[in-house]
Amino acid sequence: MVRRVLAALFAAAVVAPSPLAAATEGLPTCPVDGFQPLDDPYSGPGLSILVPPLAILHAMARDKLADEPRRDLSFRVLDADGRPVEAGHVALLRDGRRFIGETLHGGHLELPDGTYTVIAAVGGKPGRWGQRRIEVREKGPKAFDVRMDRVLPAVTTRPPSDLAADGRAPAGGAIRLAWSGLRQTGTSLAVTPADEEGGKALREAPAGTGATATIEMPPFESSYDVRLLLCAPRVTVATWRIEVGPPQIRLTAPDKVTAGRTFEVSAAGRLGGEFDFAVVRPGSEVELRSEKAGRTAPRAQLTAPLVPGTWEVVYRADDPDQTVLARRPLTVEAATIEISAPAEAQVGAPVKISYPGSEARAGVVLSLWDKDGRRSGGDLPTDSGRLPAGVGDYELRLHTDADPSVIVARRPIRIVGSMMRAPDAVAAGARLTVVFTGKIEFFDRLHILPRGRVPGHFEPGPAANVSEAGRAEITAALPPGDYDLVLVDETPGKQGAIAIDRRPLTVR
Repeated sequence: MVRRVLAALFAAAVVAPSPLAAATEGLPTCPVDGFQPLDDPYSGPGLSILVPPLAILHAMARDKLADEPRRDLSFRVLDADGRPVEAGHVALLRDGRRFIGETLHGGHLELPDGTYTVIAAVGGKPGRWGQRRIEVREKGPKAFDVRMDRVLPAVTTRPPSDLAADGRAPAGGAIRLAWSGLRQTGTSLAVTPADEEGGKALREAPAGTGATATIEMPPFESSYDVRLLLCAPRVTVATWRIEVGPPQIRLTAPDKVTAGRTFEVSAAGRLGGEFDFAVVRPGSEVELRSEKAGRTAPRAQLTAPLVPGTWEVVYRADDPDQTVLARRPLTVEAATIEISAPAEAQVGAPVKISYPGSEARAGVVLSLWDKDGRRSGGDLPTDSGRLPAGVGDYELRLHTDADPSVIVARRPIRIVGSMMRAPDAVAAGARLTVVFTGKIEFFDRLHILPRGRVPGHFEPGPAANVSEAGRAEITAALPPGDYDLVLVDETPGKQGAIAIDRRPLTVR
């Protein structure tokens, strides 16, 4: 998993040979195409086949080399005298361009046929390395030795700079590192937990070929190692021990803002390269609205919640847990909130709804409720979606996402008309055509149900899908009686099946 996460970073860090080539003749080859381990063999589009464009993109993006047959190969690392080196690392470069896999001395890799450069290396004082070229073929050898007969340049590290006054690095901030003796186009820096040689990389950065390199620290106070790694294999050739202390970040934002209004927030101090600003519930990390920012432009526009009270503006690090490194209180003052929507909407027709801060959600959700106080469907979009209900009188409500009883605004709305055209009466067992004038959604299905029946998922009886042309063919294979043609939204979820349109049908 770590290799896959690092793939894009190593690919971005590796570039074509530079004028430094003469100075790096004593170093292993760096792959031009970066680290790209083999994907799993292609197994079809899966669920994306339900969305044909996604299935096509999925097929186009797959690694075709991963579909080729593979052979199980083993590798041994030897020193210059032919003795095994248990700590040796092995990297495989396909055609000298693509770093396709890595293992240890005595390890195995499954690879497709082709030409590979095998590089072995080990850290130490001095570090050593060697390489050879191999051909992988059906009838060729399956075990290979790699002799490390060359010495890596010695690395001399210098103390890190940009530390805080107490000698520690600020959590989430960047520090600068310098060293001499080894400059390789594709080297990288990685932050790992202290004393964990094979520990997960918590932060990575290309080392470049300049005099210094910068890397961001993790967002937690602790002891870490920053490792200078060869590009292939990724062997540690130098280490800095770094103590990380508290963050040094200052947030600037208004003390008070009116509900639904936008306001600016900015950060200063020891910032990360990328981060988020967010409005959250006090003392929590439950997000209402967030915006990305970065060290070069550390500011953003946020929208105040529609619910008055005390909230918080936070700075969140760019890590998987979105760790909060700074927060400040925000008082939201009450305002009159109005929902903008038509008084009437046609069955199945898109409806444009808006309210202050609707583009930012602003801590509330919009939903539809019937006259008996029951919610119809899930959260409503504001971008011209259809209402999840049939003909009747309803109420649009803005309420907090945590508690539907805390209502910020209401507006009545009536759903009228029909989107179905069909005969009023048919003979039992007759085939009839139903034409739809409105847009049909993916999970819509036409049913014939007893008059007035509330539909559920997987209703028994006659049913039919609706074509892209807005037509459905259905057979009234029922005893004579009073029925309804019902267009049912069967989208999976807590909202259950929803009757979008209903038309009486008499079966004779």
